[in-house]
Amino acid sequence: GIVTDSGRFSYLNSSQGMFLVLDTLLKSKIDFQKIYDFLYEGDETATRVKGYISYMFKSSPNNVAYIILDKETLKSLNVDFNYAAGLVNCLSGMKEYPIWVLFAESETGLIRVELRSKKFNVQQVAVKFGGGGHLQASGCRINNLDDCMKVVVPILGLQRIREILDKMKIHKTFDKKLVEILKNEGNIVNIND
Repeated sequence: GIVTDSGRFSYLNSSQGMFLVLDTLLKSKIDFQKIYDFLYEGDETATRVKGYISYMFKSSPNNVAYIILDKETLKSLNVDFNYAAGLVNCLSGMKEYPIWVLFAESETGLIRVELRSKKFNVQQVAVKFGGGGHLQASGCRINNLDDCMKVVVPILGLQRIREILDKMKIHKTFDKKLVEILKNEGNIVNIND
């Protein structure tokens, strides 16, 4: 958990307490190479799935990287939807896309949604669709592939509106009214809260 939950110490949740635990572990006779291999070594199938995700992802106009893995694609890749959903971070690390989302369809048609970000609150989006999780790592489930864009479109919407209003130099009062209208309609999730 120390390695994976901290993103190898690259996430903001790395704390002094975690480093104290790590200090204790370093003094023990743990085979760290064995742990690393277990976490990061994969087989040919895993490499091919990661390659597919990296090559086939799409992006929305609001800079969200996403991929939709339907059940036929998952079958052709020889993986199930739970395994595929765990590969969401194949989309991480691209500076153009501060948020990334992976959709994986089960055999029954249920869609597992994994949302990630390094700096924005994606938990609100997951909660809006009946899920939850951490501020920058959350998930939910939706009922069909047609709903995928309902998850992607609102993300970063409010930030984009604010950027446009700032460029247009529109008075802040108007900004607040517009934001309130959009929030009331449920079209925008404020990921900055």
